[in-house]
Amino acid sequence: MGKHIPVSPETYRPRSVLLLQEQLTQTILDYIDRTGLTNLEISVMIRRKYSTFRACYLREMRSGTLLGVSRLLCICEALGIFPVFQIVQTQRLQIAMSEAA
Repeated sequence: MGKHIPVSPETYRPRSVLLLQEQLTQTILDYIDRTGLTNLEISVMIRRKYSTFRACYLREMRSGTLLGVSRLLCICEALGIFPVFQIVQTQRLQIAMSEAA
């Protein structure tokens, strides 16, 4: 018999969740690259606050795998990154804010 692979149907995944995952992943990887720390040093730093962290998460993130929002936020907080979110109600408002910046 084959190996059991649990399936969780994702018929709809909000675009905002995907954008948040991508942005958090990029922020974490940028921080790691900027500090110049090795994966081992980063892993030790993260494990102090997030004990179930595995070093393979960094490899997965670099290869393009999107980890869950909760896991990404735990990694951010363990690294000393505190994301602040902004809610934009309409696309028109979002366009106006982008043009103003």
